[in-house]
Amino acid sequence: MEIKLRTLTPIWTGGIDQTCDRLHETGLIGSLRWWYEALVRGLGGYDCDPTKHGCPNKAGEVCAACCLFGTTGWGRKFRLRVYGKQRASPEFGELKVNPEQKRGSRLGAGVLSDELTVTVLPMRPTDQHELNVLAFLVYFVARWAALGARTQMGYGVVDLDTIAPAGNAISAREIADSLTLIERAARKHPAPGPMSERLPDIRDFFFARLRLPPGVREATLKWLGEPRYVAAREQGFVPSAPGVRYEMRSWLRDPAFVPGVRRLDDLRHDLMGTTQKSSALDAPRGSRLFVSHLYQTGDGWEFRVWGWVPNLSAYNVRRDTLLQAIRQRLEEAQFGRAVFGLTQPLQLEWHSFDRQGTQSLGDYLRSLVRQIERRSK
Repeated sequence: MEIKLRTLTPIWTGGIDQTCDRLHETGLIGSLRWWYEALVRGLGGYDCDPTKHGCPNKAGEVCAACCLFGTTGWGRKFRLRVYGKQRASPEFGELKVNPEQKRGSRLGAGVLSDELTVTVLPMRPTDQHELNVLAFLVYFVARWAALGARTQMGYGVVDLDTIAPAGNAISAREIADSLTLIERAARKHPAPGPMSERLPDIRDFFFARLRLPPGVREATLKWLGEPRYVAAREQGFVPSAPGVRYEMRSWLRDPAFVPGVRRLDDLRHDLMGTTQKSSALDAPRGSRLFVSHLYQTGDGWEFRVWGWVPNLSAYNVRRDTLLQAIRQRLEEAQFGRAVFGLTQPLQLEWHSFDRQGTQSLGDYLRSLVRQIERRSK
C-alpha cells in the first residue's frame, strides 16, 4: 500500500533529546493504533489498556489492536516506511498567550514536507487484505484529526493525496467500506463489559472544523497578522493552537459554562490535561481535547478542534450537555474575537455521534468519510 500526503501543520513523532529530527515510523504507528483502539471500543470490541501490558492474557489471547499492531510475543502484521524530502518547521520556544502566564506552551520544531510517501507492506501475504484497515485509519484521521504526537498542541494535520493498496488509487467510498474489517475485528474480540472512561471510545468523539470568514483583513488579525509568525505563515500555517486552548481553558473557569457542575477545576484538568496532582486526579493526565494550528486551505485559513467527551458523573455533567456547551462557545462571535480579533463568528462545521439516535455508529463513520468525497467534487 502506498499513501501520498503533505503536511499542513508540522508533524511531531519524537526523537532524541525531546526533539523531532525526522519522522519516526514508530510515532505514526502509535498514533494509528490509538485511533484503531478507539474505533474498536466504540464498535463493541475489546482493546487492552496499552499502559498496563495486559496482552497476551493468561490464556495466550490478544486483543484486536495487539493482533494487528503487535505486542510481546506477537509480531505486527505490517511494516511502515516513510519517504520524501523533510524539513524542520520554525521553532517558537515558549509561547505565552498572556504575558501574565507563569508558563507558556513550548513549541519545538516539527517536520514539514510538500510530499511524503508512506509505504505499508504486509509481513505475510495472508495479511494483505488487513492493510485496508490502515487505509481507513489514515483517511479518517487525515480528514478530521491529526497524526503523530502532540496533536493537542497543533501538530500533525496532513492533506491526503491518494491511497493505493495495490498500485491503484481507491475512492472514499471504497475506503468507507473497509470499516467492515474493523467491525469484524470488534465482533471477534468482544468487550467483556463496560470500558474505562479513561480510554478513548469513538462514540464519545466530536469533530469540528472552523474557518476564518471570507474577506477578512488577515494582516489585522492576532496570530495571522503578527510579524513574528511570518516564517510559519510562508510555510502555510500559524502556531495558533495555544491561543485557542487558552480561551477554552477560560471557559472551564466560568461556572456559567455548564451550570450545576461540581469540581470545576478538576473538570478543566480532566478535559484539557494537567501535570498537577489533586486529591481527585492522577497526574500527569493527557488532554481529551485537541486543537490544530491555523493552516491554509485553498484561499482561506481553518483549524480543527476534536476530542472525546464521555459522561463525567464525577462532575455532575452529561456528555450531551458538555458537547452543547462547547459547540455553542465555538459558534459565538466572542470566541473568534478573543482568539483572532475577528468582528464576526468563525464558520463552524460540527459532527458528533448521537448515542440516543437511530443511526448506527458504522453508518455515522461511513458518512464522515463519504462526506469528504462529496465536498471534494
